Amino acid sequence: MRHNRHRFATRLATITMTALLAVNPASAMQATPPAAPISPQRIAELSTKRAELRRLKDELDKALGGTNAGLGVASSGERLKTIIPAIEAIQQQFLADPATLEVVVRQTANPNLLEAAGRIGRVRQAGWSNAGGPPKDSTLMEHFQETLESELRSRGSSVEISYDEPLAMFLISGPGWEVAEAQTLMEKSLGDYVHRISEMRAREERSGDSGRRRTLSISWDGGALGELVDRVRNNTGCNVILADPSLRDLVIPPFQVQRVTPEVLFKMLETLPGPDGARFFVAVVSQSTVEPGAKSPAPDDGSMSAITISPSMRSEDSPVSRIFDLRTLATADDQKPIIDAISFAMDAANYTSKVKVRFHEPSKLLFVQGPREAIALVGEILSARD
Repeated sequence: MRHNRHRFATRLATITMTALLAVNPASAMQATPPAAPISPQRIAELSTKRAELRRLKDELDKALGGTNAGLGVASSGERLKTIIPAIEAIQQQFLADPATLEVVVRQTANPNLLEAAGRIGRVRQAGWSNAGGPPKDSTLMEHFQETLESELRSRGSSVEISYDEPLAMFLISGPGWEVAEAQTLMEKSLGDYVHRISEMRAREERSGDSGRRRTLSISWDGGALGELVDRVRNNTGCNVILADPSLRDLVIPPFQVQRVTPEVLFKMLETLPGPDGARFFVAVVSQSTVEPGAKSPAPDDGSMSAITISPSMRSEDSPVSRIFDLRTLATADDQKPIIDAISFAMDAANYTSKVKVRFHEPSKLLFVQGPREAIALVGEILSARD
């Protein structure tokens, strides 16, 4: 039985080398291009054979895995007797086909792609790179090349693509039929790619414009809060609600700020004492406060926070209450780490004696009472848990 496993392993090495020559004819020093263009039907036939060869190779790996582990040796041996001839047959077909000869083709970049590259410039890809680094920043031509290569790799293609920027040409090398496959894919995907990348850039620009509209710079000489609210509304279109009409007459001292959002501006003013020590309280309501832990709306969806300004009838140290919804934490195992983190934070910030925290299990609601700063800390912990 050991002799049989050795014989299968030896034959596998021979088959693997032959397979490498079949899918990468450059190793066999085939450098003469095919005499005639390769038709789409021929490409489809060879693509089907390539997919079948990959499937059989996976079957071979599984069968050898069973043999080497000593599990189901007889069964694995029978499978090997079936799989190996099938692989050899496809390999011989590849080796005998002129379409697998190695070729190098220079493909002129499409004018529409060049125009988009000049207009858009660089593309910053979302997420993290395969190497674990930050999002990659590349030219549009590089990104298009990588998009093509990714699609071709998923099909099992062995072609290599590079871009010659001075000549505005793509260099495609590999088996003739796979080069033709790459050229076809490039032509078919070009229009959709340019459309999608243009839409993405337009969305980014709209997002940037929206962000600029939501910030403002003000040199305030002093005056009534109502006048300041009207000025901020006119500049940004933000939502500001005065809970008490008398707040419009509250005098705000002079100040100057640069490029701040309305939310930051009014929260800053909350710290400034008015005449006779009068103060007001500012609450900012957004999607994350309505649904704790929910992701904020996309920057370009047009949504904005709501800012409520209310009279402050108590000192900063007076306790306030707030209810947090923990229904998104389905089980007790999910809830306990959050509650423990809140208790730890209260202790670290010396709020333990000033804060009361109660969790109502049936409703999944967390009741917190204490100084405003402690309540804000609880909100930050819940928002950061995702």
